[in-house]
Amino acid sequence: MTSIVEDINDRHMKPWADACQRDGIANTPLNPFIDQELLYNKNLALDSAKLKGTGFSYSIPELKIDSLREILDDNVKCGLFPRSLLSAEILWNCEADHEERWKF
Repeated sequence: MTSIVEDINDRHMKPWADACQRDGIANTPLNPFIDQELLYNKNLALDSAKLKGTGFSYSIPELKIDSLREILDDNVKCGLFPRSLLSAEILWNCEADHEERWKF
């Protein structure tokens, strides 16, 4: 588990920091870092049938791109999320990063 979490954080923290720096974001509560302790003994999936059996109903029943865009745009306006990550420009490439990381 330790090596998986370290690899995840290694892959996400630098591109995030670069994007924040590029867009002038010095301080934000948003952060891709994941603490290994948060994954121990935690369910990472939910059976919605059991949840609905309690009488629960979703206030937003479908996840749509427009809803995500609205949330991201709000975070950009508040200076919490790097605007450059919303562009179509490729700022990071997983395959290229993987190839570079494992060169011997």
